[in-house]
Amino acid sequence: MRTKLGSANSGLGTRNWESGTGNSEPATGEIEFSCSGYDAGTAEDLLRVHNRNRSTPRTREHMDWRYLGGTVEQESLLFWARRAGGEPIGVAGLAFRPYWVDGRQEALGVLGDISVDSEYRGQGLAARLFRFVNEHVRERVGRNCFVIPNDAARRSLEAAGWTTALRFVPQVLVLRPETYLRRFAGERAGQVLGRLARTAQRLAIGRPDLRGGYEATWVGRIGDALGVCWDRFPKGGLVVRDRSAAALRWRYEAAPVGRCQVASVTRRGAPVGYFVCALDEAAGSCSVSDLLFDEIEDVAPGAAALRRLLLRNSALSSVRIRLGEGHPYAAVLARAGFVRRRPDGVLQTFFPQPWHRQVSWFVTAGDKDA
Repeated sequence: MRTKLGSANSGLGTRNWESGTGNSEPATGEIEFSCSGYDAGTAEDLLRVHNRNRSTPRTREHMDWRYLGGTVEQESLLFWARRAGGEPIGVAGLAFRPYWVDGRQEALGVLGDISVDSEYRGQGLAARLFRFVNEHVRERVGRNCFVIPNDAARRSLEAAGWTTALRFVPQVLVLRPETYLRRFAGERAGQVLGRLARTAQRLAIGRPDLRGGYEATWVGRIGDALGVCWDRFPKGGLVVRDRSAAALRWRYEAAPVGRCQVASVTRRGAPVGYFVCALDEAAGSCSVSDLLFDEIEDVAPGAAALRRLLLRNSALSSVRIRLGEGHPYAAVLARAGFVRRRPDGVLQTFFPQPWHRQVSWFVTAGDKDA
């Protein structure tokens, strides 16, 4: 049921903004902010606002997956901006996910599906919607929240008091240097230089995967063996999304868009970690949205084993892994030949219940479940 500001059970008071000039609120007319759960009716409203403001439309199946599945006991919430009594002109969704904070499970809110109609952009409406989200979460929910926004939303969230906790930094491994060298040196010279570059790369990185008996193989389905890696994974001092086998199946197998392939890494036949990959053969790229190893010593040889697996596909020329700044795997991947690129995004937080202990975010591109 939708809960409007100013209703008997909202407890927050009404927030209606009148049109004005000068230093007053922007002249957008009277705006009503409200909060609702996710149900059949609000799902259709969400789809309408989302799809008329995005180049890639979503389906009801996708929204049901995000807001009804993979959640904890706290129900998902939708926050609305409407012209008084009319069609919604802005929305943001808050789905709750199981995370582990310093070894203890906690539900965190993940903000997403942020949309504002084009004629209301640049007038401060998004920041006002986010302030309403803040007030509702602080007064009625009491759970810590984060968002991985685009640049436009980042600025509005910052204006509303959300804090930038970290930047995302891509780590890139070139599989076939000749693909890029041909663009500058020509076909024949590019091939020769590419072979030399690959030889130098192998000498610099070595073959830790072969020496240690590491192998990467594609798995058809996510089995409980991958969950064993999560069980053994040390969670102390980290903020890390639940990566149990059931959570992985919801996130990557049940997702109606963005189908991924999982490469399981074994050491002498025993599972030690995995990579979740999206292969784009037309672009020649492999994007790794998730990876986990129960021991950090397995990351570099595991990455070398993934490289060997991907080189079997002649259409692929690079691997990209997007990690949160300060991720413990970043330095290890550098030893495996990955090169750090410029930051390309941020993670922002709103914490009504701050953590009074030192923790580090263990996040990847997969933490943005939209």
